[in-house]
Amino acid sequence: MKRSLIFFVIITCLHLPGSAFSEIIVVPEDAGNIQGAVDQAEIGDTVLVLNGIYNENVDLGRELITVTSNFIFSHSQNDIVATIINGRESGSCVSVLNNRNNPQLIGFTLTKGSSNRGGGFYCEESNPFVSNCIIRNNYASSGGGGLACYDSEPVIQNCRIIQNDCLNYGGGIRFWNSAGVIDHCIVRENTANQCSGIEIMRRNSIVTHTLIADNTTEQGGFYGSLYLNSCEVQVHNCTIVDNNQGLHLGNVQCELINCIIWENGRFQIGAYVQPITLSYSDVGQRNLIDGMIIWGEGNIEEDPLFADIGNYYLTEDSPCIDAGDPEFPPDLDGTIIDMGAYFFRQVPQILVETDSIDFGDVDLENEIFSQQNLIIRNQGRLNLTIDEMEIQNECFDVDFDEEIIIEQDAFSEFELVFTPPDTGYFTGQLTIHSNDPFNGTREIVLNGRGVLPNQIKNSEDIISPINCSFIQANPNPFNAMTEISYSIPKDGNVLMQLFDIKGRMLETILDNQKKSGLHTKELSFNEYPSGFYFLRIETSEFNSTIKLVLEK
Repeated sequence: MKRSLIFFVIITCLHLPGSAFSEIIVVPEDAGNIQGAVDQAEIGDTVLVLNGIYNENVDLGRELITVTSNFIFSHSQNDIVATIINGRESGSCVSVLNNRNNPQLIGFTLTKGSSNRGGGFYCEESNPFVSNCIIRNNYASSGGGGLACYDSEPVIQNCRIIQNDCLNYGGGIRFWNSAGVIDHCIVRENTANQCSGIEIMRRNSIVTHTLIADNTTEQGGFYGSLYLNSCEVQVHNCTIVDNNQGLHLGNVQCELINCIIWENGRFQIGAYVQPITLSYSDVGQRNLIDGMIIWGEGNIEEDPLFADIGNYYLTEDSPCIDAGDPEFPPDLDGTIIDMGAYFFRQVPQILVETDSIDFGDVDLENEIFSQQNLIIRNQGRLNLTIDEMEIQNECFDVDFDEEIIIEQDAFSEFELVFTPPDTGYFTGQLTIHSNDPFNGTREIVLNGRGVLPNQIKNSEDIISPINCSFIQANPNPFNAMTEISYSIPKDGNVLMQLFDIKGRMLETILDNQKKSGLHTKELSFNEYPSGFYFLRIETSEFNSTIKLVLEK
């Protein structure tokens, strides 16, 4: 069977300012709230919002700006959860109108928005990029309980649209006359009277690598969990499962490829106006399929063997593994693409639960060395091979002589030894080489100190312990040197890193254990040019980022 296949590549151009005329506005340091910072921002500026709850309704304005949380530096879900825009049920949490300049919203939780359209996020005649956001517990009366786009060209990527509600159309997402992309998203547990998950109307769109699950179209309602009409839509690698209604397809040209459509209540697929093409997909309950279906190549009707109830990752015996269209680009593990939103890693996967090891103090008169153990696990499907371990700095050593194979779900333990040749601090690096194709080289920082009896155990001045956490720089702005003061309420590891204005990490300043209390650290910027920098501190109790201004 010959057919044309359109592959697409989503290129995300994350804009962080790099020119001398671009600025970063920090909230709440430089502006009292997010809207105040957006109003100050000019073309190319970035609004960096520190962790907190912001009770406001934000209009992104008319310019190309980036509004982001600390996620842009940390890539941690914790920063998404901890940076909240609360719409207070008085409008959309975030909106953008008449802005074709690709404004960006990255790394927030949008909640408790209430509006006619788009309770969490609303755009009209705009081209926004919305990434790594949680959009939950919002409401719209007309369309798009979580997110609505009208006459727009949005890209929605790596977002979770969950537990939103709409009185009418699109409990999770509504695209009306919008040519958009929904990529690597979760649309789950949304409700609506008509179409509980995603509705796309009147313009061509792409839905790919997205989970549509557990959505509920209210009793008497119709249009399913995914409703497509008056458009051309590509639906690739989606898992559509456990909704009370499945796909409803109107006057649409649609190709569904590499999908899992399973256990969707009232109907699986309804195609009532013109035929749709279905290929390389796992489709169950075929007695609940109605309408005009063109059954292409590679379809199956077998239990996809999900990991668990509500967990739609595949297990190793799933018939969906390597069962997708072989003409598609392979999965990230290099194998034939799987069916569904989540591919199964058919590779070894190394897990090392620490990035640094502190050997503590070694009393040179009473001890010879300090010993620590390192555990390496294999979380992958294939055997993990540790090819080589190498250490920089001869005062550290590792018990590794030859290649070691770690089977699936197993682990190996390695003995590390620190033998200080003299008093003072010593730092080294352990580099682990393995056959993990995604993380084949792991680096572990090694720290230790040789001391004499009764020597002070900490070279940094520790003032009396306090129960709060903070970080500050003095002076700031500064010329070449500044002093960082920070406090931690409990003993633990402190990670301090320096980033440039584009979010690139320049150096790790600190990554070791510290006692509770107030600490100071002098930083030299002799090697860096004038400009804005960000200093991030992370402990088990808190994380924070401050802006540094270097003026030479």
